[in-house]
Amino acid sequence: MFSNGLETSPKIRKSSPKRKLLKSGLPIFGICLGHQILALATGAKSEKLKYGHRGANHPVKDIKLDRFHITSQNHGYAIVANSILKIGELSHISSNDQSVEGIRYLDYPAFTVQFHPEASPGPQDTAYLFDDFIKPMIWNAMPKREDIKKVLVIGSGPIIIGQAAEFGLRRGSVLPCS
Repeated sequence: MFSNGLETSPKIRKSSPKRKLLKSGLPIFGICLGHQILALATGAKSEKLKYGHRGANHPVKDIKLDRFHITSQNHGYAIVANSILKIGELSHISSNDQSVEGIRYLDYPAFTVQFHPEASPGPQDTAYLFDDFIKPMIWNAMPKREDIKKVLVIGSGPIIIGQAAEFGLRRGSVLPCS
């Protein structure tokens, strides 16, 4: 999981380790800064928004489900829509300014969203995204890797034990972490 973090900047560029992680076949979910990091690592471009998205009441459309969600957001950059055509499909779009709010990648088991589904402003409109991330792991759809002994969580946002436990115990699905 590529989590949220500090404000996005144009200094984030393509990165070999991120592309290597994408090619690993492991499911990946990017949130906020993680959304931009993965998009930029696969060749997309970002642009500074005229007015940043800040607050807990931003309407976002899930294109596949044809549903609108109220989301929490805090960013000043967005991925340029026509720069993702070769790498993925637009999954979520801002109802306010039509900016990219989500990407499902074509060649990788990865998806990202620009907003904060963990903030639950709607109140749990976007909780299904965590289910979409966990399902491949529960149903053994992800490749078995005997060589992985530890997991690195990338992101500069705070990781709070209580949130991790709540996330892991959701709907009775517990994933052992050791």
